[in-house]
Amino acid sequence: MTGVRVSPKVANALVWLGLIVGLAGPLVVLVAVLGRMANALDWQTAFGTLTVQTAPNLAKAGIVAGVAALIAAVWARPRWMWAVAALAVLAPAITLAMFAGLRAQARAVPPIHDVATNWEEPLSFSEALMTRRGPEANPVEADPRLDEPWRPAGGAIPEAWAASRVADLNRLACPGARPVPRLVPAAVVQTVLEDHGVLVSGTAPWRVEGTWRSTWFHFEDDVAVRMRPNRTDVRSVSRVGQSDLGANCERVSSIVRALDAASR
Repeated sequence: MTGVRVSPKVANALVWLGLIVGLAGPLVVLVAVLGRMANALDWQTAFGTLTVQTAPNLAKAGIVAGVAALIAAVWARPRWMWAVAALAVLAPAITLAMFAGLRAQARAVPPIHDVATNWEEPLSFSEALMTRRGPEANPVEADPRLDEPWRPAGGAIPEAWAASRVADLNRLACPGARPVPRLVPAAVVQTVLEDHGVLVSGTAPWRVEGTWRSTWFHFEDDVAVRMRPNRTDVRSVSRVGQSDLGANCERVSSIVRALDAASR
């Protein structure tokens, strides 16, 4: 920096500008979340356009502006402007790290939104629940398939992973999606589903179903449990989106473990 001199007033302005640009990405995510929670934005706008597309680009610009703010902080006064400059870098850096984690997770799991413990006799939803899903929701199919075989990112790709049937991907990527080898009473099933955040909308001695709703973007996944004398099966299907980032696998596996433990 020898020979370069910037007035404190200009340096301070550059630091504050860097902070404004650095906070733009996180603020867009916040607006998207609040807008979706208030039902002011649809999920494509809130999650797809603002969160996935716009926020990372703003965060990249924020990194550049933040670095410039750190440089300007050399001449800024008072000295606590260093903290402002540091925040100008940290805010977009954390935002980008969050999206890097989401991308890594998306590459690591199959791009599916349907997980079940029984694909020989797939569970279906009641007519009432299908009506609530609406005509624009993901279809609930007996044998769903991907358009292209899934190949997980990184390393050698075993031939077994080159699968397009969701049933095969469930078997390979979600070993916890297995039936409970006994009949679980409906009251126990309802309690387990409610403990997993599912709003139960229908019960019968042979079936319990309901809907799970995420907090931040109000994504909805419908869950059905079918009880038979020698087994209890579970299925969870997202209403929107191609990939659930492994959420339905985790949910079904957790429900199966809870049902198994509660019915012993």
